[in-house]
Amino acid sequence: MKSRFTALLTAVFVTVLGAWLVLLWGSAFGDVAPIAAFAGAAGATLFVGAIVLRRTERAHAAALDREAKGLSPRDGSLEAASGPLVLRGPTLKAPLTGRPCVAWAFEASFAKVVGKGEDEEEETRRVVVASGKGLAHVAIRSARGDVALFGWPGLEAFGLRLVRGPEVWQRLKEVARESGLGPLPKDRREPDGSAALETVFVDERETPDLQSLKANEWIVPPGTEVAAVGTWSATRQGLLSARWLDAKHVRLIPGHGLALGHFVTSNWQRKLAKAIPVAFLLNVPGIGLVLYRAIRG
Repeated sequence: MKSRFTALLTAVFVTVLGAWLVLLWGSAFGDVAPIAAFAGAAGATLFVGAIVLRRTERAHAAALDREAKGLSPRDGSLEAASGPLVLRGPTLKAPLTGRPCVAWAFEASFAKVVGKGEDEEEETRRVVVASGKGLAHVAIRSARGDVALFGWPGLEAFGLRLVRGPEVWQRLKEVARESGLGPLPKDRREPDGSAALETVFVDERETPDLQSLKANEWIVPPGTEVAAVGTWSATRQGLLSARWLDAKHVRLIPGHGLALGHFVTSNWQRKLAKAIPVAFLLNVPGIGLVLYRAIRG
């Protein structure tokens, strides 16, 4: 299902593209008009995306600020927690490397030949053939008490290990069969209502090129100091997944809340600083054509 963020950007692109085409169509600019209109729409979409990111990041920064001030979390609102991760159940084992962890994720892909270019060289694109993620029964020991994690955490900021070689494909199929996991999360519910969740999907319809097959695996080791942002559940005393642009997960990075706060602030500032000049430059051709036509009468 398309997210609201994607739907918004699509609407902006189509609207601005249509507006530029109305302004430029039927003029003496010929084939240049559609190109200028497309560039202008792309620039506007980039700018709006950066504005939405700024709004989202500021909401995350506000949640971190409430935690730093020791304010009580509000049910259903975006809240933050920071501190060391504390296991409440057994340690998980990363499926590809066997490393002990409290959370893991992996994605395997290969270079699939999709055709030949004009120079007769093969054109390829990377195809994801397997993915998975796991979350132990774990909590963050924060200044406001233990905060359990119930939503899937994004692990892109944590230790990545690249696994290559023909044996990766066989190992992926073994992981799926041995664990009994499938594309739907397997919920290992605990008596207190918390859970360890794991899911693995291997697309055995594909026959991957084993030489180009590679898998990225991320883990969070036990005891790691982290900062997290998610939707607070008063009944479960923990964080659930929250919408973040096109993703829905608990936002998690290594380090204290100050580290995440700095990252959140610098992230939107950096993206907006890049978006403004690029968006303007992409709209220059259309603006120039409109001005040229106005001057020529």
